Parts: sequence; structure tokens; C-alpha cells
Amino acid sequence: MITKIIKRSGEIVDFDPAKITKAVLKAAEAVGLEHPAKLADKLTEEVLQRIGKKFHHHSIPAVEEIQDIVEETLIINRQIKMAKSYILYRDQHRQLRDISSSSEEKLMESYLGRTDWRLKENSNMSFSVQGLNNYLASAISAKYWLNKMYPDSIRDAHVNGDLHIHDLGLLAPYCCGWDLKDLLTRGFGGVEEKTQSKAPKHFRTALGQVVNFFYTMQGEAAGAMAFANFDTYLAPFIRHDKLNFKETKQCLQEFVFNVNVPTRVGFQCMSEDTEILGKDGWKKYNQVKKGDIIATFNIDRGGIEYLSVNHVFARKYQGKMYNLKNRISDQLISPEHRVVRRKFNSNEYVLETIEKVRGLNSPFIVPVGSQGYSHSESFLSDDEIRFLAWVIAEGTLDQGERGSGRISLYQSAIANPQDYQEMKDLCASLNLKYSERTQVGLGKDCQVLRFDASSTRKILSYFGGDKKNGIKFIPKVILDSDSETAKLFLETYIKGDGHEEVKITTTSKIVCDGLLQVAVHAGYGATVAIRKPEGISKKDRYIIRLIKHRDTYINEVQAINYQGIIWCPNTKNETVIARRNGKIFITGNTPFTNITLDVTPSKM
Repeated sequence: MITKIIKRSGEIVDFDPAKITKAVLKAAEAVGLEHPAKLADKLTEEVLQRIGKKFHHHSIPAVEEIQDIVEETLIINRQIKMAKSYILYRDQHRQLRDISSSSEEKLMESYLGRTDWRLKENSNMSFSVQGLNNYLASAISAKYWLNKMYPDSIRDAHVNGDLHIHDLGLLAPYCCGWDLKDLLTRGFGGVEEKTQSKAPKHFRTALGQVVNFFYTMQGEAAGAMAFANFDTYLAPFIRHDKLNFKETKQCLQEFVFNVNVPTRVGFQCMSEDTEILGKDGWKKYNQVKKGDIIATFNIDRGGIEYLSVNHVFARKYQGKMYNLKNRISDQLISPEHRVVRRKFNSNEYVLETIEKVRGLNSPFIVPVGSQGYSHSESFLSDDEIRFLAWVIAEGTLDQGERGSGRISLYQSAIANPQDYQEMKDLCASLNLKYSERTQVGLGKDCQVLRFDASSTRKILSYFGGDKKNGIKFIPKVILDSDSETAKLFLETYIKGDGHEEVKITTTSKIVCDGLLQVAVHAGYGATVAIRKPEGISKKDRYIIRLIKHRDTYINEVQAINYQGIIWCPNTKNETVIARRNGKIFITGNTPFTNITLDVTPSKM
């Protein structure tokens, strides 16, 4: 067990388990659990066991690493309310440490650093000099209204977070509805000494005036803008211009793009380095096209479904992005992107914009796993599944005379007698013939099971039958498997190339990518750490950690400056399974990138 830890100040101090018990006890008491002291002792013991497994006794971990283990232990034990209380406690102490001595400087820093969720309280105000001025003025106005206009009880409830008074510092209307007929018959104007337009005569001109109207009015109101009877009033313009279906669709695509891009970043996308899971593996932004089959998350059922891509949106972008990051999740998403999160005190999931999620002003839960994949087309027996796991983890395809290869399995009958016997039992069950010899090495002797030509061909048939492709990849019969098959495969694979029951090490990126897809089908989350070659090895090592709990807490959303490609596909479920920086996560996708017309215009 460790004896020292590093404080945030860098000071090394004695490790005191009693502090863990005290923090866990406070969390249990805060949510009103029965027998909190007994529960705190039990959970502390489990935390200490995890610390002992993770750190060498000479290690000196940081205090944040110990707190992360406490948080993980609470979640694994399904003590969700306690975990939330503990996370809030950590976050509050972090904020206390970060308090600036000057409130004015803090206001400026909060805006310039984009750390205050209220920056997006008004969805029509972008990050700019104008936005800064509005932010500062709003802070002063809000203080005035709270101290001078509202009763003390309302002010205290707002300050304490019991309720929130929306747009407190803004003297303007909220959501507005407008008469489209007025714009189409009178034109765009009404402000003296400003550019004006007469009533439109053509479809594209009408759509352009609608866009200009929204851009002008968005700075005059805090909420949403709407035109009623949009299709009814614009239909005559289509007939007047004699537009066919294709031409009409093109006009509407231009309108959707123009009304979303310039000031309200409405593309709802992911970063360029984010990959999504397709039926045939992990895909980058330039590898996904309309009609491709990709993995999605069904919010209602909580499982994985493969659906067709309706559209793909990708473009260059420079501006603000949001990073939802912890030890096992790392999303980098654009403004207005919809996040999949679990409702508080519920097992249900919802899709909400990142701005709304940040407005919760609280840690929130996002899924990294699921109930798994249930629509399998694979019909392998349990013995076949286990055997394939052993072949990929501990097998080789050697070259014999005339280039004819033989598959061999390696296992120590001395160090791992149960694994060795399992291999032999599986061979007998599958009627596979082999010769056996003992290979002497630097460590303990190893038994080599070398299959004959007929058995080798049978094994290769699971891998597509072509020995040129080898056996160091996850075959389609496993990649297409359901959650139970995937779990059995991973459970066996860990016996070969795994450790600590949830970690797998491989030097093959192809195997790593395949294992991550199998993990998704099993319903697991996963992370990958890449280690550079050591000693005589010349290959990178990919260390996969399976995450068997489905959810994780995001304590903080960080706003960062970004320049590059943003992209997102669209599917019926409006979700994707993605990975970034080796971490798998579930997130929303763009609800539309092209317009869909359900009614074909009548013939002219």
C-alpha cells in the first residue's frame, strides 16, 4: 500500500485513509443513507484495495488520482447519489481555490476564458467585443434587479441555485413569433437610414430576406425566432419561378445552411480527430458517406443499432469548441451540439444541446457503454468463440515448406495449467488435430500445439480462408456478434493477452481497433493508451482498458479555441458511437444537413 501522496501544491505528505472515510461518510450523510458509517468503512476498504492494485507501494500518486478512485468506486457500487454529492464537494472546493480577489477581474476572466456557462444564456449573442460588453452590463443589471426589485426570498433562491431567473440582466423580449406575410408583402425595412429591400418577387430573394430578418432581430431578443405558415406563404413563389423539385430542394438547402452558419453555429459537429464506428470498423470524417452503415445508440432502448447514414456534414471551422473530458471520455464538440446525458435520479437518457447541459451548473452523467448489440448475424458455438479468442491472442501462422503455413498455439502448462487444459479441451470439442512439443525459453517451458493441414484450413475458414491475411485480426464472425458473444470472446481473450481482468495489451493496431468494436457490442466503454517501444521491442503497445460500468460523470466542460474540420453524420437515431484520443463515447449528431421534401410540387 502507498504511504505518501502529492498535494496540489506539490507538497508530499503522508497518505491518511481516514480522510477517505471522512469524505465518503459526509457524502453518505448528505444524501440521507442508512448506516452511513458502516457503508463508509466498507467503501473505504474497497477504495484501498483498488489503490493497492493500481499503484506500486513505492508510488506517490497525486491527490486527484486518489479522489478519482473514490469516485469510480462509488459509481461501480451504484451509489449514484453519493457519487454526485462527492463530485459536487470536489467541484465546490475547486471553485473556492480558484476565487480571484477582484470581482471585476473575475468577470473579465470568466468571459475571456469562456468559463461561465451564462455566456450562452442568450443563444443569439456570440463571443465578441459586443458579447463582452453585454456580459458585463448584464452582470451589473442582474445585481440591480436582484437587490432592488425582487423580494429577498426570490433573490436568495436564485443565488443559492434553488431556482434560476432566466435572462435576468436583459431588458428585451424573449421568444418571438412574426408574420411572414408582412415581410413578403412589405419587404425588409422599417429602420431609417439603414439598408432596406422591397417586397421579394422570387423564391431565392424571399428566402434571403428571411435570413436577413433573423440575423437582424436576433440581437433584439433573448429567445427563439419563428415565422408561421412558412411553406404556405412561400409556395406561390415556387410556382411563379416555375421551379422543379430539384431546384426547390437546392434553394432550401442553401437557406438551411445560411440560416444556421454565420452567427449561430448550428452545425452541431465533432472535431476532426473524432472517429465513428461503422459496420466495417472505425471511420474518419473523409471515410464516411451517405448510405454507409454506422453504429448508433437507441436512447429509448439503451442498446446499439446499426443504421444507414442519411447525410454527412463536414466543413472548415475556426472558433469555440467544448471539451467534455475525464479519465474515460473525451468529446470535443461544437456549439449547439447535442449531448446524450442521463437524467438525474433516472435511468433514462436525453439529447440536449451542450449549452443546455452547461446551464445545469452541475456535474452530469454521460454514457460510455450500453446494453450492447442484440441483432447478431453470427451463430458460433461458445467453444468456437473461446477458441478464436485463444488463436488471436496466443496463436501464430508459421511458414512451412512451399509456403504452406500451419497454425500453432502457445501456452505454459506449468505457469497456466488451467488455460493450457482449456485449449486442449476446445481442440477436442472442435475435432482439431495437432502435434505437441515443448519449447524451452528464458522463462518457463511452453507447450506448442501445431495443427495439421486440415485443422489449419478449418481454423482459417473463420478468418476468411486466405492465409495471406493471417490470423492477427478480429474476424467478421466476431465483429458481427451480439453482446453475449462479445463478452465471452473478451473474457477469453483477456486470459491470453490480458491482465488485471479488464486490460488487454497488443502490438497490432488492427487487433486493437477490432477489440474496441467488440467491446462496443459487449456494451462496454473502453480507453486505449499507447506506449512506445521498450528494450528490444520495436513496436508500439496498445493497452486497452475495458470500462464495464455504462456511465461516467463529467465534472467540467472546458471551452477551447479550435481551428480545423468539424463534421458529423446524420442517422435516424441522431446518435453515434465515437472515439477520440483512445476513448470511446456516445454522443448526438447533426439533426439535419440537407433538406427533405415530402411533397412533390404539382406539374406546371
